[in-house]
Amino acid sequence: MWKRIIAMVLCTSMLLTAAVSVSADHSEGEADGAPLEEADGASLEEAADSGYTLAIDEETCTVSVLNQDGETLLSSNPTDPAEDAFTAAATLNNLRSQLIVRYYDDKSVDATIGSYLSSIQQGTFTITQKEDTIRVDYDFSRKNEQFIIPVEYSLSGSCFRITVLTDEIEEYGEKKINKIMVAPYMVRGTAEEEGYLLLPDGSGARVDFSYVNPYASAYSAQIYGRNLGESLYYEEGSQQQIMLPVFGADYGDYGVLARVDGNPSAGFIEAECVGGDSSYAHAYASYAYRIFNTVTITGQDWQYKEYVAESEVVETEDFSVAYYITEDGGLMSLAEKCREVMELPEAPAAPLTGALYAYGATTQREAFLGIPYTKTLKATTFEDIADMLDCFTEENQSLAVFLQDFESSALKGKYPSGIKWSRYSGGAKDFEGIMEEYGQQHSFYSVQNLMYEKCTSFLWAKQSRYATMVSKDNLARYTYSPVTYAGTRTDLFGLNLSRLLSMAGKSLTKARSSECGVALQYLGTELYGDYSRSGGASRNQFAQGIKTLMETYGEGKKLAVDGGNEYAMGYGAVNYNFPVSSSGLDIETESVPFAQLVYHGSVNMVSSAVNMTEDPKRELLLCVASGTVPCFAVTGMSNMDLRRSGYKDLFHTEFEQQQEEITAFFDETAEYYNKIYDQSIVSYQCDGKVSVTVYENGITAMVNYSDEAAVCSGHVLEPFDFTIIY
Repeated sequence: MWKRIIAMVLCTSMLLTAAVSVSADHSEGEADGAPLEEADGASLEEAADSGYTLAIDEETCTVSVLNQDGETLLSSNPTDPAEDAFTAAATLNNLRSQLIVRYYDDKSVDATIGSYLSSIQQGTFTITQKEDTIRVDYDFSRKNEQFIIPVEYSLSGSCFRITVLTDEIEEYGEKKINKIMVAPYMVRGTAEEEGYLLLPDGSGARVDFSYVNPYASAYSAQIYGRNLGESLYYEEGSQQQIMLPVFGADYGDYGVLARVDGNPSAGFIEAECVGGDSSYAHAYASYAYRIFNTVTITGQDWQYKEYVAESEVVETEDFSVAYYITEDGGLMSLAEKCREVMELPEAPAAPLTGALYAYGATTQREAFLGIPYTKTLKATTFEDIADMLDCFTEENQSLAVFLQDFESSALKGKYPSGIKWSRYSGGAKDFEGIMEEYGQQHSFYSVQNLMYEKCTSFLWAKQSRYATMVSKDNLARYTYSPVTYAGTRTDLFGLNLSRLLSMAGKSLTKARSSECGVALQYLGTELYGDYSRSGGASRNQFAQGIKTLMETYGEGKKLAVDGGNEYAMGYGAVNYNFPVSSSGLDIETESVPFAQLVYHGSVNMVSSAVNMTEDPKRELLLCVASGTVPCFAVTGMSNMDLRRSGYKDLFHTEFEQQQEEITAFFDETAEYYNKIYDQSIVSYQCDGKVSVTVYENGITAMVNYSDEAAVCSGHVLEPFDFTIIY
């Protein structure tokens, strides 16, 4: 079976191309972006079956999309940008550029240049029309650059697409391209305008145009999770992932949803607020054209700098971004457009009203006569699970129970082979008793790590198993404590694609015969690539492989998928560890449940453990507001014993200590989750203190996040409380 999966993945990756469909013409005249402005005498040709037209200024290469009245809805560059309090003179070149390129020179020093300064101002660009598509070949021709990047601009209906023809890029000098930023000022706004940027950070985030913060750090996150093959020297904290390869802007009376639809696995979403680098708040997509190996050298002042040691793999797949114009404004309009252009899974077969994430066996260091040894402890057993489930007696309650470290192979670090319950958790007999008594009402998932394998001795003889990464650690995993956010290095190594599919396929085949489902840890949250010079695999190929794996073994929906990255959505009965908020970075004005506005009614979304977050009360309120099923981390062990065990970061997860809180919340919200699980969200509003969420069937959730009582539509909301209107 696994050989067929590998063959399917390789065939799929070879067929991936960016779709281009357009009817447009290029002409003279410069046009500006939002808000609406009149185009300056551009000669236009209407796109087929659309009121929109495409135009290009043949002197500046500014590309614009106009409505039927000749007003500009989108343009790659602002008109006549000027130096001001937030826009330095050097930044003006970037504002006039359609591409910004990061590259390395022969001395391994990185630099950044825009297409305006290195190509347009030099007059070394070519505009052609090929198959009804405007193509611009940007020749970065100065002595310091010397490479050609061809780009196609196309328009089909309300969809404007930019495609970087990656395989046709030419480097005719000694400079090596690292990263290409595509139309960095296409989606933008100033403090004088109404509106905001939309970022896919976690559940989603807004960046208001009126939010001026010159000290905020720029937003930059890789689509589908960080690449563990790259340097992690600059990783900090636990930043939320990008759940969808989208970004956008709302201008009040219309909006723009940008979606990376060509090779998103290589892409990044980046953004700045007003004052960050200019007077424009702007968001854009970029992608890594070449992956570099690096070394870090620390000076006498303890300041370190990263230097390029050797270039490795070059992308060959086209990178494209599609910009969809919405006729209405507002967050819901952007969400509806996203749902329209996506392939959403079918509605869940059954509802969930809550979830428990239980931790089984752990270890503790002991000593006998001064000789240290490792002792195995029973943090939670199946008997403990039964006692917990006895607290949820209502017939309308249906919980998902995630079982981590309940298997015999878990503590030994072995790759799971099916599901073999550990004697420390009670063994197969106790699990059969659990299923007999609770299996009809609740669902159970064994958490399995299928992406990584523990490094054993004689690694040099087994290196063919593992992905050859750019970093010198060969993709040793770095994890963060959910309590302290401190980084720790583990001894788990990423498998190469063929072994990943082989091992995971065998494990899932054997797990099929079990009554317990499988929770696919990491498969929906982390993505790496194999940068071996001899037959490696890109992140995109790994994503396609994981997708094919889930398609093959997701029959009967006995899978739960970790996270909610788009390539992993809908292949299981549950997507757990689904974020209900954004990272809360300085650049962000407000967290919004954009991912839930897109996916709700199509996927059962389960939050991360709310009691492991900094503010559990607010996390629960966000679960209600977004329709996300709340999850609690639980153990049968006392908190004092947890502190002395390998589960010391799970302090305060003892079920007995939080039983009253958990049962009360699940009792109060069971009817709500039962009635909304297959319903799309049709309206969402939030004024910063109170949010109102409305579903297809009319059910409304009102949530008060403030410490004062509030009145909403005639209903009094107590502080930090919610009301459900049926």
